[in-house]
Amino acid sequence: MKEAMFYEKLKDKKVHCRLCAFNCVISDGEVGRCRVRKDIDGKLYSLVYDKVSTIVVNPIEKKPLYH
Repeated sequence: MKEAMFYEKLKDKKVHCRLCAFNCVISDGEVGRCRVRKDIDGKLYSLVYDKVSTIVVNPIEKKPLYH
């Protein structure tokens, strides 16, 4: 896991995630409403960092050809 960006540390090992419009205040050991950020010991970590979300393979013939 990688430490997330765009958050603010609060007291009692809580964090305020500022990445999306939900603006979650997350307690230690909990995940945010989006389920992709988790508070571990007062630091916010990304649970989806370095994970592939989609792979698409398109043939070159689908691309427009101008000549």
